[in-house]
Amino acid sequence: SNARLRLSDGNAIRNIAALRSSPSPDKAEPNASDADRAALLGALASNQHEIFSALDALSYASGALGHDREVVRAAVREDGTALEYASSELRADKSIVMDAVRTGATGAWPGAWLGLASEALRGDSEVVLAAGTRYVARALSYATDAVKEDRAVVLVAVRMDGMALRYAAGSIKGDREVVLEAVRQSGQALQYATGSLRADRAVAFEAVRQDGDALRWAGAVIKADKDVALAAVRKEGRTLEFVAEALQADREVVLAAVDQAQARAQATFRSTLALIARAGATGTVLSASATLRAHLRQVLLYARDRLFEDDAFVLAAHEHAKAIWTTPANDLQDMRERLRLLKELV
Repeated sequence: SNARLRLSDGNAIRNIAALRSSPSPDKAEPNASDADRAALLGALASNQHEIFSALDALSYASGALGHDREVVRAAVREDGTALEYASSELRADKSIVMDAVRTGATGAWPGAWLGLASEALRGDSEVVLAAGTRYVARALSYATDAVKEDRAVVLVAVRMDGMALRYAAGSIKGDREVVLEAVRQSGQALQYATGSLRADRAVAFEAVRQDGDALRWAGAVIKADKDVALAAVRKEGRTLEFVAEALQADREVVLAAVDQAQARAQATFRSTLALIARAGATGTVLSASATLRAHLRQVLLYARDRLFEDDAFVLAAHEHAKAIWTTPANDLQDMRERLRLLKELV
């Protein structure tokens, strides 16, 4: 029957998706021979194209091969999400699940393997942490509440990936040491800390040093702290959007943001050219001046209007922006008008 799984046929493993979609009364009860099993194992051990076909085949043959330890182990070592097609007994097998953990996932759902494991293994901290830096945050999201409440486990997890703080228990999100470790690894983890820690100056400093944009998650008092604001805009000029209004009119803060935007524009332009050169591609690329214009506008957009009356600011800001224009400015007033036009440009 065409509906029976015949991996021993060389073309069947490549056309398994079509086989699965064809209506058949016995499709729900696939029958796999020893030859089918051998062909599937061989495909899993071969090239990437065969691996994807073999994983699809396993999903079709799960009734017959989902209990087969050797087949399931070979599959999860290629893609952790193949655990979906394993029997409940094998989903509760720590060695099988650990193999899936170490592999991760090739699709767009990394860490999903833990959601497929037994509840006992989702409560096993060794299994959760075995996901490693790349998948530990998602793995923690599937862990049991007991694991999410385990301070020692979460501390290890956030050192791998600060964003794992998102899935920690509420009490852990208020633990200063844990949050500090999280924001040192990923400044964006600040958004998952408790309100009191988002208003903690030392915590905020660590966050913006790692990622200037993390200032958006800080408390209002922190956004009005000039030292923190400077640290943020020196890391990411566009963060000027999130500093307190008074600091958006502060010459030193805004010029620091402008300086960073200019440096970012230059780096962006160079990396774009290098990427195109490596790919051997052709096409239209934003000019250096257009790239600079775009980056500076993202900063000047949030500079307060009264700052443009400050001659020292105008002179310094224009020095950063002068490459945008093909002709030199006539005088200070011309510089002022050019900067204002850049700010208002749509």
